[in-house]
Amino acid sequence: MKKSPKPWVFPFQIFASLGVIALLIGQADISRIREELSGASIGWLLVATAIKAASLTLHEIRLWISLWPDHRRPGWPVIAIGYTSGLANAVLPARGGDIVAAALLKKEVDVPVPAALGAVAVTALLEALVFALFLMGVMVIGATQWEELIGPEKAKQAMLLLIGCCIFALVVAGVSIALARKRKEQPTPEKKGLMALIRGIMEATGSSLGAGRYVALNLLLAIIQVFLVVGCFAALLPTVGLQLEPDMPLIAVSGVIAFGALSAIALPPSLGA
Repeated sequence: MKKSPKPWVFPFQIFASLGVIALLIGQADISRIREELSGASIGWLLVATAIKAASLTLHEIRLWISLWPDHRRPGWPVIAIGYTSGLANAVLPARGGDIVAAALLKKEVDVPVPAALGAVAVTALLEALVFALFLMGVMVIGATQWEELIGPEKAKQAMLLLIGCCIFALVVAGVSIALARKRKEQPTPEKKGLMALIRGIMEATGSSLGAGRYVALNLLLAIIQVFLVVGCFAALLPTVGLQLEPDMPLIAVSGVIAFGALSAIALPPSLGA
């Protein structure tokens, strides 16, 4: 039976947002921020903020879609929980916000913890894969600039690392899908313990990845999200008055995408992206 979202959830999210903002401001160099903002383009800053908000919303919509195959729930509660977990990730170590998301999905919309973590895993896995493929394409197109920037050997190592990460992600996806299909064909009694939880997460991940039309929609939105991230970065450049040479944007964007892709892939699937 589905649970209705509690009336205190939205006020809690507002309070949490203000708390995170206050915490970040408390750790920031206020005088430096004022100095930077004094020369910033407010118009471009608003554009970058709007694009960033769109990319974050798209990420939470993808989390909702990741639940569809086995645990379809109303959209807004899941998206709101995604926003809350994103805020938690800003202050908790080791992507602790993803644990918050699983707990809230269980409490507020009655999604089992393995399925909730599986949805987080699918959302992160597809995003990391798109980031990695995008970066690989950029590295191939701008091979000369990359070799000049980090050297031929390191550029080769970076490409091999990305290829290896993509293969690893595909293997994990394949194993998860196989486990999910086996579970459907041969149902087994529910078990407790860490290994049972890990298996449950992989089965939930595989069930979501095995739903062709849903994963195709999720992947399409992940591609759009990646381009929104790039667009946000592109809008931030004129915000601070940074002018690049004609051959520099490719390198600059590549660096940002590299950081996002490697951060997402290096962490475990349920903690990535």
